[in-house]
Amino acid sequence: MNERRDSGNSGSSDIHATPSIQQPSCTSFFDEVAELRAAIQHEKQMRLKAEALPVISSDLQSEAADREAKLKNEIRKLRRRLMDVSRRHEALVNSRSWRMTAPYRSAGLMLKSLFRRNGGARYLAQNMEAGFKAKPVSEFARKAIPSGLKQALQCDVCIITNCRFPGGNASSTLDEVRTFSEAGLQVALVHCPLNGKIKPISERYATWLEHIVHIEDLSSIDCNLLIIRGPRVIMEESLKAIGPIVKSKRTAFVINNSAFRPDGALVFGWRELLDRVDSLPWENKAIHPLGPAIRHEVREEALSEAVSPHDWPPTFDAGAIPFIERGPMVMPFVIGRHGRDGHEKWLESSDELLKAYPSNPSVQVRIMGGAEKAERLLGVIPENWMVLPFGAQSVADFLQGLDAFVYFPHTGLNEAFGRTIVEAMFSGLPCILPRRFATTFGELAVYCEPSQVMGALERLASDDIKRKDFVRAVREQAFARYESASLFLRAPELPVKSEIPQPEPLNEELLRYKAWVEGV
Repeated sequence: MNERRDSGNSGSSDIHATPSIQQPSCTSFFDEVAELRAAIQHEKQMRLKAEALPVISSDLQSEAADREAKLKNEIRKLRRRLMDVSRRHEALVNSRSWRMTAPYRSAGLMLKSLFRRNGGARYLAQNMEAGFKAKPVSEFARKAIPSGLKQALQCDVCIITNCRFPGGNASSTLDEVRTFSEAGLQVALVHCPLNGKIKPISERYATWLEHIVHIEDLSSIDCNLLIIRGPRVIMEESLKAIGPIVKSKRTAFVINNSAFRPDGALVFGWRELLDRVDSLPWENKAIHPLGPAIRHEVREEALSEAVSPHDWPPTFDAGAIPFIERGPMVMPFVIGRHGRDGHEKWLESSDELLKAYPSNPSVQVRIMGGAEKAERLLGVIPENWMVLPFGAQSVADFLQGLDAFVYFPHTGLNEAFGRTIVEAMFSGLPCILPRRFATTFGELAVYCEPSQVMGALERLASDDIKRKDFVRAVREQAFARYESASLFLRAPELPVKSEIPQPEPLNEELLRYKAWVEGV
């Protein structure tokens, strides 16, 4: 509707009159903002007059206070109306009922930014008077909103995932995009928000930002290989909606996290996920666990036959993490780990945590990624710990300063893989882990209890020759399994082929050495 209702009287200038606020009635978003801006300015003027009113008697003082309360109430109403405008604008974006242009989308985001970051209703009028001087909306935020322009994707490889988070999924996705692109293949990256929430794209995707397409902007997909990363993405209604417009020679559904949180809460249901995959009208499709830890969950659900016998582990650019042959291990031993500071990444017992990362002068502990959760548990960061923020150094530089990589997460965490562990193996570090990681990494790591970490370090330091032979053999195995080029071994439908030398398994001597370090 283009017809506008009569706006009526905007209110008397008399300080004793209660101003009447016009209900925004325009179909144009900018007209609504203009009406709100005028109403807020009016409220501001009335408040200033009320503050300037001389107090002659207690009755007048009481009357002035009453009027001030009414004005504040009107401000609250205006605030709610402004939020309604913002929500209606967002609903238009999500409903895709019409094509949103870039100026409209920018205005909506700027309005929300202005309101949320500049003191709400209190300072809204003066900020609007300054000409919408809100914090500029980043390109990462813009990419999280559908453009309204339909795109038909025709490529060799299409990857659909949630691009919001900067962690392991982003690392794996970016390595796949880089590897396929450097091989001369056409690659498309599709962002699929979770639960319809509009959250900015992670800055880790900066290099590929212009190549990201919002899932709601797709008109069709025609590719040789479609990779869908993440069980929550698979369960999204927006993915189901594109089912009829996808044409792919093969689709790989990658399950890259556990169905359960460390506290036992359900993240997704395996049977519901299988039903969703079955409902998608694509012929050649398969579900790939990220690794043995996820495959174990499938077996416990008695659903092993429903998934592919082949895992889809993360891949790594070995050139970014060079192998370094370290010198003798001497006290104080330098141990460490890197990764995000989630509560599930730390042992839940303070005693066990200090056994894994000892608080004594014979050990230096280096943490990159923050240790706020550990500090809450311990009460204070031990003096021999050095904590760096996430990204303070490159992973290669951080690992170069360690003698051993020690990682003991929450005992309830069924970690799908462990990217940081492989990075340490590539760097030439011995990895000391809980025994449950043996299902994923087999003979490539040292497994023990937290109380046994110090003994394992002392045994590693006691024989430099064997330690160097062991980490060199582990690096060769890790390279063959997880180097980026191994992607092409999983995708025979692609025109690029790759051959990776397969090293011999660790010999009996190295396996005996590993068992000795473990204290077996």
